[in-house]
Amino acid sequence: MNVDETRVLSALERRPLTVENLAHALGCPISEMHEVVQQLWQKGYIDTSRATAENHHGHGQWLMSQLLPWGHPQAPVAIHSNSKTYFILTSKGHLHLHPILSLNQEA
Repeated sequence: MNVDETRVLSALERRPLTVENLAHALGCPISEMHEVVQQLWQKGYIDTSRATAENHHGHGQWLMSQLLPWGHPQAPVAIHSNSKTYFILTSKGHLHLHPILSLNQEA
């Protein structure tokens, strides 16, 4: 089964989830979900709740990084998650799910 990134982002839009939670909710193998989560994280669409709390020293800096995702520092190559790592949707991920402008919309 090939997991659609949009389904993962939609699930994370509702609440923070672990890789195991996502795999169970979407009915796919955990190993496949690890790959999808890694891809979404590298694109900047998701982050860990722990990284959000620990890596942003000031609330203003964190807020700006969420509001202006194109200014967000480049993510490391790999993220290491365990069963206690919760993932959240970033503003970039939210905009990917709900684009402000769409060229395919009919009037």
